[in-house]
Amino acid sequence: MIGGVSAPLNPAPLTVWIADGCTRCHWCQHLLPTVFVDTPEGSRVRSEARRDGGTCTNATARSPLKEGHLDADSLAFLTFVADGCPVRVINVER
Repeated sequence: MIGGVSAPLNPAPLTVWIADGCTRCHWCQHLLPTVFVDTPEGSRVRSEARRDGGTCTNATARSPLKEGHLDADSLAFLTFVADGCPVRVINVER
């Protein structure tokens, strides 16, 4: 809460995308299944998490996450998940 007004959960648009090279280790899907989903081609950013409603790597579209999709703790955890990716293909941008 800031000055008696609730702060937005996603203060600036946050974009998550996956670069080429996903090995399907399932790291991201197990830790943050509200954002990531496994497909035969590898991890993808879940449609329910994206403003455009698409399910893909989001590498080209770069659709931001839906406002309010993640609470503050999950937003902080998202950075941990990206940093812990064994092949470093998860990207988080504001």
